[in-house]
Amino acid sequence: MSLIDYELKHGKIHTKETLKSETKRTIRMLVITLGTMIFVLSIAFLFISNSGAQKGNILQKLKSENKDLKNENIDLTTKVTDSNSFTNLQDNKQIFEMQKIETKNYVTPEDNKIRK
Repeated sequence: MSLIDYELKHGKIHTKETLKSETKRTIRMLVITLGTMIFVLSIAFLFISNSGAQKGNILQKLKSENKDLKNENIDLTTKVTDSNSFTNLQDNKQIFEMQKIETKNYVTPEDNKIRK
């Protein structure tokens, strides 16, 4: 890298860079800038894609939990309904006051033959 010295009117000495050294410095800065940009954009891309995957995973877990809770709700509703209907039948006094069946007659004659 050769520098050329020259003197201005005011007595200050300035150095000029050759085109070759200026080109090397510019290329080095360009490579550093591009490398930094690629690194930062890669980190940003990984962060964004990772957050999307995390949200999708959380959504799947919540859907599964929602489905399980709906099934549990259906089971509990069925149990409550069965329990209420059985206690209503036991508490109903009209059922106990009904007469016992002495003769059983079915709708069709074939059914009456099978019974005997």
